[in-house]
This record gives sequence, C-alpha cells and structure tokens, in this order.
Amino acid sequence: MKRFNIHTTLTGLLSAGIISLTCEAKFNNGNELALPGSQSIIKSISSGTKVLIIGIDGCHLDALNAGNNPNIISLMTNNFYNLNAFTSAPTFNSKEWSTLLNDLINLKYNNHYSDTYYFDYSNFIKNAEAQNSSLRTISIAHWDAINNIVLDGVDIEKSPTNDVDVKNEAVNALVKDNPDILFAYFDDVDHAGHSTGFGPGNPHYMSALSKVDGYVGEILTALHNRPDYTNEDWLIIVTRSKK
Repeated sequence: MKRFNIHTTLTGLLSAGIISLTCEAKFNNGNELALPGSQSIIKSISSGTKVLIIGIDGCHLDALNAGNNPNIISLMTNNFYNLNAFTSAPTFNSKEWSTLLNDLINLKYNNHYSDTYYFDYSNFIKNAEAQNSSLRTISIAHWDAINNIVLDGVDIEKSPTNDVDVKNEAVNALVKDNPDILFAYFDDVDHAGHSTGFGPGNPHYMSALSKVDGYVGEILTALHNRPDYTNEDWLIIVTRSKK
C-alpha cells in the first residue's frame, strides 16, 4: 500500500467541523492537524489516491462523544482529526454543505440553494473530473438538493429518501463499482434533532446517531474488503454539521 503524504496549508474545506481524516497508511495515531482544502485533495487524486467523504448532518460533538459510536470514534482515535473548525459567519445547512463541496466561503451562499454561485464556480468533484476525465465519481445524498443544485459533473448521483439506503448504495458502490471519489451524505440524525431535540439527553436523537455510526462501519468494512484494497490508497474524510 502506498504511503500518502499530506501537505496542508488550508483549513477551509469544511464549514462545520472535521470528525476524522483517515489516510490508509502508517501515521502516528490520534493527532489533530490542519486539514487540506479541496485543491490539496484534487492533487492527491491526480496521484492515484481514492477519496471517501462521509457527511453526517446534525451531528453534535457532545452526543457523539457520549453515545455508542465505536466506528466514528475509532477513526478519531487511530487517525488525524480536528474538532475546532471555525466559520466566518453563523452556519446553516445549505451554506455548510455548499462550502464543503464548492470550496467557497459560506458568505457566498444564502440558506435556500438559490444563489448563482453554483453556476459560477465548479464544485471540487467537477474540478477533479476536469483534470482527469477517467475518474469514476459517485454522490449519494439523502438531501436531494445536494445532487440537484450543489453538485454538477458527477458520474453517478443518487438521492435516497432515507439513510439506510444511502448506506446500501455506498456499500454497493464499493463492492460492485470502482469509485475514485465517493461522497455519502446522511440526514436522519438532523431530522431526529429537529423533530425531538439535539443532544445527548434525547434518546431518539442518540439512537439515530448510533444507527449512522453503524452505517459508517458497514461502509468501512466494504472498503476494506475490496479485492484490490491492499494496493489502493484511500483518503477517508468524515465531517458533520451543527455545533
């Protein structure tokens, strides 16, 4: 397996907060670091690195740490992480995920997916495709606005109506397809928070987060079981929205 060297000067890839950045290579464990912007990731992809991005909307850190979430916690324990990403303005869902995928500051966007910036600036997946048209790119997002508005130029876009189908599609992509970039976005945790309350004191919310942690585990298992996994170089990013 190739060693992947991270050269980072940017922290602005994500607008809400990194849970874990995992390189499938030998690094010191449990370190915080500044995370790469999308141009750094695109440069890595051009060198043969594959990228898995998992987004968990509505994931609060206090709930993550207090709950039964062994798969996400193990990524934090064994790899690089940053829990201290800051934004230049109060964040809202559309701004957060638009900033993540388009690599523009969130002041460029409103909270209604109605800005012209989606047409004026390319998202990082499209930029990666522009540098190498042979890349296989897949986006699986529970929130259909991400695929319908934010993303453009992705080979396969699927918008399931629940998180279990997001997980199934992501596992299927890793087992039966050969993605160079795979983005999987989960939304049920955010739904649970808005309907019954965010935080570790809400059993319904905690259960939704634990389910997604299980889905993350299944996705990672599918990745590790790929026939050519030992010869592949994967960059895994897990990120969230909310505080």
